[in-house]
Amino acid sequence: MYCRFCGQELPDDSAFCSKCGKAVQHEGAEAAPVKTEPVKPPAPPKPAVEHCRMELVEMDSPWSLFGNTRNRFEVINDKGEVIYQSDKFKVSGFSYDGPEEVSKKYRDLVEKAVLTLAVDGWKKLPGYRRRWFELDFERKIKDKED
Repeated sequence: MYCRFCGQELPDDSAFCSKCGKAVQHEGAEAAPVKTEPVKPPAPPKPAVEHCRMELVEMDSPWSLFGNTRNRFEVINDKGEVIYQSDKFKVSGFSYDGPEEVSKKYRDLVEKAVLTLAVDGWKKLPGYRRRWFELDFERKIKDKED
């Protein structure tokens, strides 16, 4: 008897080929069903996302005994493009680390930015970087329709 896969001569009572390892089918016998593992479909690709971040930008700093600065919040995407700008506001020189979170005026400006970005599909990521208003966002990249 010979292996039908590789042609190796085999003893008549062989169940497997000694050369290629395939199961041997004896003449007149039905082929035994071969168990195969179900093929798992590949995991769906993770959606491509883009990111942006909110930062405090100092517009100008006219001389003042109290060091008032004119600022605004800007949201900048991965490409460095400004995609949102808040209204300008003043911060006194006593706020060494930017606008204070306790001020409703500043919280409202940040909340307006967050809501405006949410309308465009941006999701605020948990936490913040160093200061309370330095927020990060992400959204799925929109498919370009041709």
